[in-house]
Amino acid sequence: MSSFKFLRSTFALQLCSRGFSTETAAATFQPTKVAVRTSQSDPTNHTMDDVGKLYTMPKGVRDKLFPKYVLPLYFEQLCDTFHETNIIVRQPAIELIDYLKRADYNRPIIRYVIYGKYGCGKTLTLIHAMNYAFNNNFIIVYVPSVWR
Repeated sequence: MSSFKFLRSTFALQLCSRGFSTETAAATFQPTKVAVRTSQSDPTNHTMDDVGKLYTMPKGVRDKLFPKYVLPLYFEQLCDTFHETNIIVRQPAIELIDYLKRADYNRPIIRYVIYGKYGCGKTLTLIHAMNYAFNNNFIIVYVPSVWR
C-alpha cells in the first residue's frame, strides 16, 4: 500500500471515528507503535535492521571528534536544542562500516568516496563512519572543508 493511500485511509478512519463516543473511537483507531531509536549506541553493532532509526552519540565522543563549529550549523543547532546528538542510521553508512570491517589493512590504502546531491546526508554518513572509527581506535584526520 502506498504511503498516500495509507494516510488517506488513516485520515478517513479518524474522520469516521469522530462521530462515535470516545470509547468506541479509541477501540476503532489503534495507532501503530514504531521504534524510532535503536538500542545500540555503538556503530560497530549497527545492522541493516537499524536503518532509519536514530542512535545517540555520547557527548564525550562528540566533544572529542567534533569541536564547536565543525559540524554543519543546522545540525549543531538541533543538537543544542535537544541536548543530545542523534544520528539517523543510513544504509550507506552501514555499507561503509561493513567495508571498513572487512578491509585488509596490510594491503595498499583503500579510498572510499561518499557522493550524492546536496542535502542527501553525506556529512552525517561520514560522521557516523567517523564515530565507528573512533570507537575502534582508528587514526582520524577530519578536514571539514578544503575551501575554509
